[in-house]
Amino acid sequence: MMRWIVILLVVYGFMTPATGCRYTIREIGYSELILGQYKLAMEVDTAVYTDQVKQFVNLAYVFAMDANIEYEIKYQEQKSPVIIYQNYDGLEIDRQEVMSLSEIKTALENFMNSPLRCFIGDKVGESFAFIVCFSAKKDQSHVKSIVDEALVQFSRISDHLDKEVREVLVPIFINEEGIKKEVLLLKSLGVDANSHDPVCLVVYGRGRLAGPPMIGEVLTTKEMLKQLVTIGTDCECGIDLNPILKTTIPFIWNEQRRQTVAVMLGFDVDHPMVLSEMAMILSKTNSNKINTSANISPVLELNNDLDSIKDNVKIKDSVNEGKSILWMIAFSVLLIIGVGLFLFYRGRQ
Repeated sequence: MMRWIVILLVVYGFMTPATGCRYTIREIGYSELILGQYKLAMEVDTAVYTDQVKQFVNLAYVFAMDANIEYEIKYQEQKSPVIIYQNYDGLEIDRQEVMSLSEIKTALENFMNSPLRCFIGDKVGESFAFIVCFSAKKDQSHVKSIVDEALVQFSRISDHLDKEVREVLVPIFINEEGIKKEVLLLKSLGVDANSHDPVCLVVYGRGRLAGPPMIGEVLTTKEMLKQLVTIGTDCECGIDLNPILKTTIPFIWNEQRRQTVAVMLGFDVDHPMVLSEMAMILSKTNSNKINTSANISPVLELNNDLDSIKDNVKIKDSVNEGKSILWMIAFSVLLIIGVGLFLFYRGRQ
């Protein structure tokens, strides 16, 4: 009889749904899954400029090992070397003529590195996400007030997200001088670096964006908070995760950064078993996806004000707690019945 009770409890354990999510969108964002790939191409007469071709291939190969880029050589007769940058949608970002070997090295390093990306890489193990704001000096006060309010509001609702938020949000403010060093980065996202409107990005994971760049009138506390909540959401939330995960910046992800994130998360996102489980979740989620072009988190609606956002997060939290309580009650009842039957049959023997 005891054997059947044990079997019954084991079966119950397998049938009971998890009360918390296995992974959040942020955690999957550290993996290599659905990672937007940038492309570096050299148009050149390969028969004439052999040294330039070798230099380009050698450097691009090194970058491609640790970054979200691909590279190729495009042969064009009587063509001097030109490097073309393309984003993950195949759109041309920029092109640069390079004749000397040093020019090729500088061109590739400028595309893959910048002060902002180096800072994000150095702090990747300490942050939940980065709020990156580009603005002229005259707009900095206004932009900072939006960011400060978003930080306050997020701190009030973060305890109700699917997983505990232990790391900090890191705001980064970049002025006109700093913008000059991030021109290629902004171009890669389709943002005009010469625009006079302030621009904010929410960057998380392996250089991914939580939503479209916030520019001009779209730059609001509500939109910023929506993007922050989205990356803390359960990856099985039912929305189309492809645009959220695919939108990236050119970003180097070396072994040191991988190890730092593994320590922070408590597991290795690049482990084959973890990647396999994440891929299965994403395939199931995307096959039942909700059609949305705005990357809307399931706990948010476009017409919600900030109080409603907090209420919706709390409602979702309450629903999860309610489900947990119901399953605990069911388990307790099953356990009492099992123990009662065991004692009953033992007393008859």
